[in-house]
Amino acid sequence: MEDIKKKLRKVQDTLVITGTGVCAFGIWGVISTVMYLIMNKNELADLIEKNDLQHFIPVFYAILFIAVAAIYAVYLFVGLSARSEGLKKKSRYVYLFFAFLMLVCGVLIIITEIVSYDSSKRNLFSLLISVIITFTLLITLLQMIIASIQSKILRKRIKEREGE
Repeated sequence: MEDIKKKLRKVQDTLVITGTGVCAFGIWGVISTVMYLIMNKNELADLIEKNDLQHFIPVFYAILFIAVAAIYAVYLFVGLSARSEGLKKKSRYVYLFFAFLMLVCGVLIIITEIVSYDSSKRNLFSLLISVIITFTLLITLLQMIIASIQSKILRKRIKEREGE
């Protein structure tokens, strides 16, 4: 029984660590989006001017802001929910669905980036960094999902043994 409780504590620690990591990746996503917009503002301005879309600029930025906020909210929800479960507080199991969805999207993003790589528009180092960051997020999400499932199984075992 003590062995199961020890393993449960280890799994809960993993949930706290990976939940914090997912929150950090969400913050990084917001920062990298803002950096991308700042670094490519000339290209965006040329595209807007070329297609005569000046009157759509406020709409474009509003939609972009809403999209970034929604994506960050999902990261925050998943990360904080995992932390909460790891700290033995409220446990929302819906976050596992979003974590799995993020995992699938991350795999698709990596595949898309590799397949659509164009050396004339993007250097290999930039692609490599992007793939490494996304792959690290995928590993973090996978660890979190596994730890959450293990946590539920171990809690069930402890309840069964205490009920005997």
